[in-house]
Amino acid sequence: MVLSSNVNYEPFKSIALSGRYASKFTVDKSLGLDSSAGDQLASLRLTYDLARHWDMGLLGSTMFSNGFSSRQYSVGPELGRLLAKNLWASVGYNLLGYHDTDLSGENQMRRGTYVRLRFKFDEGLLEKMPGSRPK
Repeated sequence: MVLSSNVNYEPFKSIALSGRYASKFTVDKSLGLDSSAGDQLASLRLTYDLARHWDMGLLGSTMFSNGFSSRQYSVGPELGRLLAKNLWASVGYNLLGYHDTDLSGENQMRRGTYVRLRFKFDEGLLEKMPGSRPK
C-alpha cells in the first residue's frame, strides 16, 4: 500500500514551495515466511522565478527505511524553461541520490542528471472541451 500527499505554497509571486510525504507498507508471505517493511519519503522543492520564462529550483528529499534507522538523501539544483502555455521543461542534477520504484517513481531522486516535464491541468482546460457548458 502506498499513500502520498502533496502541498504547494506560494509566499510570494516569484517563490513557490512544494512539499511531499509518501509512505509505503509491504507484506510478503511467500515461501512460508511472513515479513513486512515500511518506507517513508519526505521532500521539499523551492522554486524561484528568474525571469518571465525561466525558473530555478532546489530539491531535497530523504527516504527513511526500517522506521527511521536507515536514511538515504537526494539534493540538487534544477533550471526550468516555459515551453508553451502551462508546459515547463527542467533539467537538474542530484549531488546525492537513491532509487525506489514506488515512492520516487519520477526518478528525480537518483544521483546524476535528470529531465522533467510539468504540465498544469486546471478547470480552465475543461471549459475548452467539446460538450462543456460555458460559465
